[in-house]
Amino acid sequence: MNKIYDLVLFGATGFTGQRAAKYLNEHLPGATRWAIAGRDPTKLAALKGELTDVDTLIVDGTNISDVKLMVEQTHCVLSFAGPFCQFSRLVVECCAQYGVHYLDITGESAWVAEMMTKHEKTAQQTGAKIIHSCGFDSVPADIGVSMMQRYFRRRWKTEVKDIEAFYYLRGGGLNGGTLLSALEMMKRYDSADQRDPLLLAKGIDKTRVNPASYSFSSQFSPKMKRWVTPFVMESVNTKVVYRSQLLADRQFTDTAYAGISQQLRYKEFQVVKTRSQAFWSGVAMRALSAFGGFAPVTALLKSFGPKSGEGPSDADLQRGCFDLKLVGTDESGNHGMVEMHFAGDAGNAATVMFACEAAMTLLFEADSLSTDGGFLTPATGLGDCYIKRLMDAKLSIEADVYPRLIRDTRGAVALCL
Repeated sequence: MNKIYDLVLFGATGFTGQRAAKYLNEHLPGATRWAIAGRDPTKLAALKGELTDVDTLIVDGTNISDVKLMVEQTHCVLSFAGPFCQFSRLVVECCAQYGVHYLDITGESAWVAEMMTKHEKTAQQTGAKIIHSCGFDSVPADIGVSMMQRYFRRRWKTEVKDIEAFYYLRGGGLNGGTLLSALEMMKRYDSADQRDPLLLAKGIDKTRVNPASYSFSSQFSPKMKRWVTPFVMESVNTKVVYRSQLLADRQFTDTAYAGISQQLRYKEFQVVKTRSQAFWSGVAMRALSAFGGFAPVTALLKSFGPKSGEGPSDADLQRGCFDLKLVGTDESGNHGMVEMHFAGDAGNAATVMFACEAAMTLLFEADSLSTDGGFLTPATGLGDCYIKRLMDAKLSIEADVYPRLIRDTRGAVALCL
């Protein structure tokens, strides 16, 4: 079948999907052929009325005929249809089969592992690039580690051994789709898989990495001089980081990675205001991990949390922002850091920007990317041109020594070009 579209946005009528449609409407070049897709024709028609020159496709993600017809018509699918283990699994299958690129914003790591097991060989044969976790989970972590590795190689000619990532989150909030995805994962998949940092990097040479186990303990961080608690998305982001290391070890030398560090250890924390807040955050995470999969707990969280299609107000999204500081150390005791800042809610505004720019990188920067298909990561599949697009989209990124004494004027921009 002839390709009608360059891009199809699947799950366009959800909370983040609508915002993605508006972002693409504003940023896609005028000649781009694209469509919005979803189950509800009324919602699609209403969204179409807010956009310029876009088609609509009625697609039920659980209907193989609908999904095949959508995939056969496009070069790339960007999915915001979660829970992804319910509504995007057939899309991944068909994209792998027909050589169509696929991206999403999922943090459902066990589902990603399942999709890799079933469809990676097919995607490698057809050339389909399948890139999960292109939202706030897990772009900052993935590209941050990539840039930290190259910063050490360039400045000290050494390998970074230990990286700690510290997140500061302000404003914004949870949307209903994210909550439903998290609850569905706890219900469907083995919690042991969720605790395995190497779940997505099973073939990695274990002498090349030193993954830290997950912990719910809060602590005072001398580096931040603040109380920190384990970051709620650490179990997702670490898996993507280590998969990038696996892919780099398989000679993806034309991407953002030029090889992996020896004995890399990666940990994430969230910076909080008080010791009490750190303590209760740890308690809440421990309780959710232990009991989140039980039906009464799931029902309680659903009743009190945002419903599907609901989320923070536009004003809250604009007031939100995130800062991320990654601090790395090598064998010689050198300390470097990579800092990121984005003015906009992390889980919604930043996620939309990250995912849409990822899709546009695949569409418009293909000559700069690896030709390899398969299950890639944002850093290995999208490379330097993606990082540059993010910086053009107002993601601030800087690299420097730690603690900062004199700003490194050679900085992150030079590393990305």
